[in-house]
Amino acid sequence: MYSSITIANYFLRRGWDEQIGISPQKLLKLVYVTHGWYLGALGEPLIRDRIMAWRYGPIIPALYHQVKGYGGYSITAEIRSAFYSANEDELDEIVRSFLDKIWERYRDFTGIELSSLTHQKGTPWDVVRARSPRAVRRSRTVIIRDKVIEDYYRQRVDAAAEQPVSSSKPATPRTCCA
Repeated sequence: MYSSITIANYFLRRGWDEQIGISPQKLLKLVYVTHGWYLGALGEPLIRDRIMAWRYGPIIPALYHQVKGYGGYSITAEIRSAFYSANEDELDEIVRSFLDKIWERYRDFTGIELSSLTHQKGTPWDVVRARSPRAVRRSRTVIIRDKVIEDYYRQRVDAAAEQPVSSSKPATPRTCCA
């Protein structure tokens, strides 16, 4: 498992290399969605940080507090914190390949578009919110458990694997991203 900051920094570097700006909203949702696909495809968590059901969507507080100062603007520097070590950036090849597939699929999405994906009916945030609507409205202490995220994304992985391959569209890898 990795810190959400490690995964975030990987995506930030990809964005800078390709001159694609990444706002805090986009980065937070991108890391969340990546964690979901990883859980759904491999059955194990990618990040060790908690994910919370806040009023306006799923949030990784450890990452949010590091990038919130950018507001709606693109993040311009790697993320560092007292709880993060630069040697955590050592991603194995399997994870790096997985992140690249996610990046290819979602790099052109805006933060708002990614947020919309995480707010759809039946998503982990929606399920947790439906179970505890008052708690979600009043506080930021409702955890979205990995099991809820895994169940949702496993269904998406399975659905992607069942889709027929058309000649006009490249095949979707079984591991992610439909």
